[in-house]
Amino acid sequence: MLVVLKKHDFHDLCIHYLLCFKEYLQSVIVDLESKLENSSKEQEGLLKRIDELDTDITKLKQENKNRRKMIKQQQMLIDSGASSYYQVSHSVLKL
Repeated sequence: MLVVLKKHDFHDLCIHYLLCFKEYLQSVIVDLESKLENSSKEQEGLLKRIDELDTDITKLKQENKNRRKMIKQQQMLIDSGASSYYQVSHSVLKL
């Protein structure tokens, strides 16, 4: 009778342990799912930010290209303006 009682107590303890462990695992799963959801939201936000930055980079590259063109045109005007004056030869100045 004592052995049967001990087996019964052992089975009860095993079942109690398994139930507690099941609850623990369920709480771990819930925590991991919430972390996954938060990570997914953070990833979506970061992807949107990357898209915004890519758009900004494209705009800045275009603006940079336009400014380079403008500087090149201004430099060409400056260069052509200095040489567009009539240059007197040295022989004329000696007269």
